[in-house]
Amino acid sequence: VYARGDVDGARRAYARLAEAGYEVAQANAAWLLDRAARAARRGAADCLGTSAGDCEGRARRLYELAAKQGNADAALRLGDMTLRAGDAARAVGHYQAAHELRHAQATFALAWCYQRGLGVRRDELRASWAIFTPLLHAIEAH
Repeated sequence: VYARGDVDGARRAYARLAEAGYEVAQANAAWLLDRAARAARRGAADCLGTSAGDCEGRARRLYELAAKQGNADAALRLGDMTLRAGDAARAVGHYQAAHELRHAQATFALAWCYQRGLGVRRDELRASWAIFTPLLHAIEAH
């Protein structure tokens, strides 16, 4: 549905599946809501007839549900939302959860937080460890 350009249809379909508890649908519905909220904040569109804050809150709730079920993409996006909201310490926790699920982008975000001291004490060694440990595991696996 989304691939055909029917964003509203995709939102409705993902919303039904998300309410049924499907974590991938929760993450996808959250992404669409998050995207709509950011567009609304820029003045580019409304957010499904609600405020950008309400839309963002719905996205956060769905990301949280999907992340609790082990969806690494949702944990990463939740970290991004949390960092944008100014709570770097909580964002690091979300990035750490996604990193533990071997999400490469979350690993980079976690290392970036350590390198800059966002939400954690600045630690160049830990930043390097976050980046290079997965590479070492990949090399050992082959």
